[in-house]
Amino acid sequence: MLTKDKLNRAIAIAQQDAEAEFIWGHFLNYCKSFYSKGGVYGDEVNATDEELERAIFDLLDEFGHEFQGDSFDREKVRLNIERTRNNPYLVCKAVYQSMHHAHILKGEQNGY
Repeated sequence: MLTKDKLNRAIAIAQQDAEAEFIWGHFLNYCKSFYSKGGVYGDEVNATDEELERAIFDLLDEFGHEFQGDSFDREKVRLNIERTRNNPYLVCKAVYQSMHHAHILKGEQNGY
């Protein structure tokens, strides 16, 4: 028999699944249509999928923010991307990782 607790848990799981589907199925694509290459603001922002996903996670983690998936949330995603790009630590980390990766590839090509 389906108890009230089991029913409430099933509803909560279904709501989480529906919310996740909305965020990663709809909202991510909505943001891509604005900020990725070929998007409305793609020439200015040119966001990668990884940047968009990280910015959405940051938005979802924002204390006190009630996610709606609307144009205000989309703009917060853009601001999160710009904030991340302008963070000197993250820029240095990305440059280091890129140089380290290139060094490893060069070593593999030379048989190291």
